[in-house]
Amino acid sequence: MYVWRGGARLFYQVAGTGDRDVFLLPQCQPATYSRTFKYQVPYLSRYFRVATMDQRGNGRSDRSATGYDLDSRYEDLKAVLEVSVRQPFALVALSCGAMVAFRYVVEH
Repeated sequence: MYVWRGGARLFYQVAGTGDRDVFLLPQCQPATYSRTFKYQVPYLSRYFRVATMDQRGNGRSDRSATGYDLDSRYEDLKAVLEVSVRQPFALVALSCGAMVAFRYVVEH
């Protein structure tokens, strides 16, 4: 599935039908995308509704000319969360994706 933001298509996927949602945010590095969690998603989706995304420039998301600063990455995350998860949810972030996740937690 895709959401449009800032001139780019951002890929996200949702698996499982549990009562609680978990969002797995991969790191911001080039060539790192939602397949980072290829072993965790099947297991977690037995118990939770699991969502993850490919950040701009990675995986199945568009590779736009701009939008790689932390503010843009934060807005991308918000756009994907808006359509992919139900409140309340658990937010799991990997490596530099944690900077974006911390900002989300502080502002919400």
